[in-house]
Amino acid sequence: MKNLIVAFLYIGCAASAAPLQTPEPAAKKDVADDKSLVTKPPIDWIKTYSLSPYSEMWNVSVTVKNFPNDLPKVMKALESVGATLNIPTGQSVGSASDRSQQLSYKLSEKAAKEALNKLKKFDPKVAPRMTHNGELINTSEVGEKLGHLVDERNMHRAELQTMPSIAAMVDEMIEHLSMVKKVREAVETQVLLNMTVREKR
Repeated sequence: MKNLIVAFLYIGCAASAAPLQTPEPAAKKDVADDKSLVTKPPIDWIKTYSLSPYSEMWNVSVTVKNFPNDLPKVMKALESVGATLNIPTGQSVGSASDRSQQLSYKLSEKAAKEALNKLKKFDPKVAPRMTHNGELINTSEVGEKLGHLVDERNMHRAELQTMPSIAAMVDEMIEHLSMVKKVREAVETQVLLNMTVREKR
């Protein structure tokens, strides 16, 4: 015991006698560049999704070179992809002297993308401002969760038989995800396209 105390005293004295050394500052590291901090968020297995219709509103401004000549061409381009006027032209705001016209169309998301490409032939800078009504659902996320749940239920049927409440929850979630997937794949997203056509000045 005496020898142990002497050893501690010796170490303490040696440490106090040694000059203090300031540690070198660590190299600065940009946290934004540290990829190890970027992790995939955990899956919310009990999340439910809305079955209500989802739609979008696109607001677009199209600048044309010659308003009297180009307005009919713009309208024809919209009609060619299946767009239908939401408000008759005569009831929309427009001015021949101001050389501008507001138009409102209803069409599917697929048709809206085709219409956008056609509008860019008149005005390459066309870029819609989008807002949405309803819940935007990630269908790939729904499909991934559905696949995992179905596979695990099939692999652990024996265990689930001993946990009826858990099994019922799994069955309900599978049924819900299946319905969401079916509805989203069967119903096209509808777009309300509000557009202003005006002559370049």
